[in-house]
Amino acid sequence: MLSIDRAKKIMQSESNIEVIYNNVPIWIEDINEKRNSVQVRNLRDNNCLVVSSSDLTETGRIL
Repeated sequence: MLSIDRAKKIMQSESNIEVIYNNVPIWIEDINEKRNSVQVRNLRDNNCLVVSSSDLTETGRIL
């Protein structure tokens, strides 16, 4: 479970921090604080999705 604040920190980080959605690595592209949603890009198939930040998991790995 990822908070909006943590998602913003990951997005602004100079490091590439691994985040997953449904066991798939994603890239955070945009954050909508009012809707508590995050636009992400699936790194396996390159598709974009809008998901709840609570559905994302930070693995702690630096890529």
